[in-house]
Amino acid sequence: MRSVRIASFAVAALVMGASSAAAQATCGATSATTATCSPAGTQVTVTVQRIVRIVVTPTSAALSAPVDADFTAGGTTSKDDIDLQAIVIRANVNWSLTATASAWTAPYAKPIGDAAFSTTSGAPFTAFSGSAQALTTGTATAATTVNLSYRVNWALATDVPGSYTLPVSFTVSST
Repeated sequence: MRSVRIASFAVAALVMGASSAAAQATCGATSATTATCSPAGTQVTVTVQRIVRIVVTPTSAALSAPVDADFTAGGTTSKDDIDLQAIVIRANVNWSLTATASAWTAPYAKPIGDAAFSTTSGAPFTAFSGSAQALTTGTATAATTVNLSYRVNWALATDVPGSYTLPVSFTVSST
């Protein structure tokens, strides 16, 4: 029994020594004046993951409310808020930016499509639909700014007094 334990210990020591020797780069030099040694095969590695980052400023922005003078041509009007929000994208890959609007929080069931967006500092505007909608795409960047403008349609007959909030979610994805 004792010889089996000693043999097992010796085998384990050889295996451990072999694995640590394989993970080493060694070099030796001897000289009376200057000794130089450069072991071959040394390296460091890292795996860089896909990186995407989005910053929306401001996170809550005030839309322009309609006033009496906006309705002089009839019972409906549109209010534009140009470059109301800035979205900064940072990525080390190609990316796409989408926006999703959900139901208005309002005194009545205001249609999502009464609000529209633009990334061109004005027309054309695209009505929100309630599902993810493409805003823009880009390539790897240290900082790309997308300015978002809004247009909201208002109607005297249905848009009663009160507070109106449209939740909008932005998503940046690597492509």
